[in-house]
Amino acid sequence: MKTLKKLFCLFIFSIGVITFGQNTDQKHKLSFRSFSITPIEVYFNSNSGGGAITGDLSFSSGKNIFTFSGSIGEEFVIWGTSDTFQQLNILYGREFKLKDWLFFETHAGVGLFLYNSNGNHFTGVGIPVVAKLRFKTGKKFSLGFKIQDNINSAYNIFSVGILLQWNWN
Repeated sequence: MKTLKKLFCLFIFSIGVITFGQNTDQKHKLSFRSFSITPIEVYFNSNSGGGAITGDLSFSSGKNIFTFSGSIGEEFVIWGTSDTFQQLNILYGREFKLKDWLFFETHAGVGLFLYNSNGNHFTGVGIPVVAKLRFKTGKKFSLGFKIQDNINSAYNIFSVGILLQWNWN
């Protein structure tokens, strides 16, 4: 667990050095970009599937997007105990404007992944990969679809859901 905390701190420090080390003028300063939530999300792994919810905060510097994301999910079970997972991630991404009203985002990063199955607990490092397809419905609001995969040594989690995003820039 200490190694995981050290890796996480090193990654956060590295993002800060890279971001602020490249700033040569004020137009590339780090600023709040967006808040999004995926309230209706379905996940799958090799054994089962269930429901999940994801929230994230994004910051931008020029064309670079830095996101802090968290997810929780629970297996669909009628009888017995259900498997659960949590993940906390730091992601780097880019946005591609397809039309004035249509945007595509890609993100990848590293994070903490926790999985509980029948009393067996797994804690480890995960590699999240995210894609968003957003339809701008107003000045500050977008509606879309989000696809996420968390690659880790316990149970790879693949999820898809409805995205609600509020944009500040």
